[in-house]
Amino acid sequence: MSQQPQPKQSALQRLATAQQIREWRDEGLLTSAQQENAERLLCDRLDWELWISRLLLLMATAFLLFAVVFFFAYNWAEIKPLHKLLLVEGAIAVCLAGAWWRGFQDLVGQMLLLAASVLVGVFLGVFGQIYQTGADSYTLFVAWAVLILPWVILGQSGALWMFWLLLINLGTGIYYSEMLPRHFPIIPIMMMLNIVALSLREFAALRGAKCCMEEWQRWVLVLGILGVLTFMVWLRIVWDSYMDGGINLTPAVYTGVLIGGFIFYRYVLRNLFVISMLMLSACIILCTLIGRGIFEGLQEPVFSFFIMGFIVVGIFAIGFFILRAISRQIAQEVRERDQLHQENPAT
Repeated sequence: MSQQPQPKQSALQRLATAQQIREWRDEGLLTSAQQENAERLLCDRLDWELWISRLLLLMATAFLLFAVVFFFAYNWAEIKPLHKLLLVEGAIAVCLAGAWWRGFQDLVGQMLLLAASVLVGVFLGVFGQIYQTGADSYTLFVAWAVLILPWVILGQSGALWMFWLLLINLGTGIYYSEMLPRHFPIIPIMMMLNIVALSLREFAALRGAKCCMEEWQRWVLVLGILGVLTFMVWLRIVWDSYMDGGINLTPAVYTGVLIGGFIFYRYVLRNLFVISMLMLSACIILCTLIGRGIFEGLQEPVFSFFIMGFIVVGIFAIGFFILRAISRQIAQEVRERDQLHQENPAT
């Protein structure tokens, strides 16, 4: 009896297979070497099909949303108020119906849910323009986030959760600009809000939540938090007169992020990317502190630049050697854990 040829897997099906391999690795069912061998077998030309299909799907969704926005902007005066609302509501209904038909766990269904979530904001904007409610700007983003929350929960999509978090950040920032005094510590509070979001994401990923398993979510949150905190601390060092809201609290939050982030990502998750970003941020702030002291103490710009060149090279070289040592330690710990699983699978 001849063996029937197996059907060729699509790129989206292979994505699920690669995700399963990572889950087996996290559960200790595969060693690092076995995971690398399995993923190497999957790395063929279909990878390009996967990423190109995702890119085209994202671009198509974005272009359709831009088309809706520009349609209203160009034809605003000619469209009757009731027709404006009905058009947006119809677009939302079509997106929701398509998402339900494809399934909320399907990539296309999640993109349709994301499109519906964006169109809710368009609907709120059109409604506010028609009826001139006079509400504060921040209420638009708060209502937007509240209305799409059920879809975000149903979709279980990392992109939807990140979009929802973006709305929360925008609503918080606009609320500060409109309602709170200028000395209110909004920046450290917003960063602590995002730190909580990052912590929940890591906790959910450790518990196996599929919507939190993608690395890009961690990259966006870590780079956003560290980027803002590093810039604000740097600004405080080089500009004494800058005392915007919360600037005195920001260094304390920044220090806590460096210490807590290093401990968690070094000893719990063993993530070298986040450790590298923490090291880069620490090197920048340390160079800024030393540079200010040298420029103020020597009062010789040329000689100060000459000295700072050596100091910058030295600080970043030390950071590089520390990162290399940490990388070797992490690799050794992973090998020892894999060996332990091989000797005693029950552990």
